Amino acid sequence: MKAAKTIFLGIFSNLITMFIAFITPFVISFIRTGSLQIRLDYINTGLILFLIALVMYIYFNQTRLKLIRPNDRLNIYLVEKNMARHIPDPDTLEYLGQLKGMNWPDVEIINPEEFKKYTPGSVLPSIMPFCERHHRRLVDAELQNK
Repeated sequence: MKAAKTIFLGIFSNLITMFIAFITPFVISFIRTGSLQIRLDYINTGLILFLIALVMYIYFNQTRLKLIRPNDRLNIYLVEKNMARHIPDPDTLEYLGQLKGMNWPDVEIINPEEFKKYTPGSVLPSIMPFCERHHRRLVDAELQNK
């Protein structure tokens, strides 16, 4: 419950910050007296700063994923937030690569001592049963059409 509350407060505070950053140039432009051009300059400057902040927020808050393989094992692990989860088969790795933009050359080979610093997580579920079911459906549909 405490973790959910922390996550909620983090998301809520980020949304409030973005809202304040977005609305501030409009408020300043209406408080400040001056020509319409000066007011529009305030709004444009504020919106540009807001977009820069939004891009930085998105870039720096992305979850960093990496693929590792200890040099004493053949298993490949997906590391997210310092937790290493075993990838059960090559098809699942290929699928993750399509989703997250990772490929076989991205696998970093590390020594066993370095691998011990990661928290072991659960094994990722294999996509093989779903692939086999899908392939079976395609074959059955093709046989029915003949």
